[in-house]
Amino acid sequence: MRRGLLWAGFAGLLGLGTALYLADTVSYGQLLSWSGEAAVWLLLLTLAISPLRRNFPRLTLLRAMRRRRRDLGLITFGCALLHVLVYLERKSELGRIVAEAKRIDMLLGWLAFAVFGVLALTSNDFSVERLGRRWQTLHSLVHGAAALSLAHWVSSAYDPTVGWLCASVYTGLVALRFRRAPRGQVAG
Repeated sequence: MRRGLLWAGFAGLLGLGTALYLADTVSYGQLLSWSGEAAVWLLLLTLAISPLRRNFPRLTLLRAMRRRRRDLGLITFGCALLHVLVYLERKSELGRIVAEAKRIDMLLGWLAFAVFGVLALTSNDFSVERLGRRWQTLHSLVHGAAALSLAHWVSSAYDPTVGWLCASVYTGLVALRFRRAPRGQVAG
């Protein structure tokens, strides 16, 4: 998986979504929904890499994805950032934003975004070297942020069916993380 192609594809999708929104071809609700759902699906893909690689070590694609896991995490944050920016642009009044942030569904989203922001800021080689073992501890917070994101989706969606599906996928991934790797195989 080539890094440049990965980022070019992301930039293209982000640019297309933004352009369609600005041209009034895509509504606020459509772009808000697309960016939020894309962030969660990409998060699940990113979180799936290690448990799947541990349980299916011969899959070449998983090795390639493992090398790009940080990139996938940053792209996930990019989709979440677009989600937040579209929301802020629409609401545009600080008082309204703060009032809505007090609702549990929105508070969950803001908490998840804050955690993702910290993880995105520390997803670089400098932070890995500087934080040492603490970097992995910090980045294990991604699971809490994933749970918060899924709770935000389920509690704020008009139809939470897909959100519940994602929550089920996430639960399966967590269960797979705790499954013992086959003998003679190293965790990924």
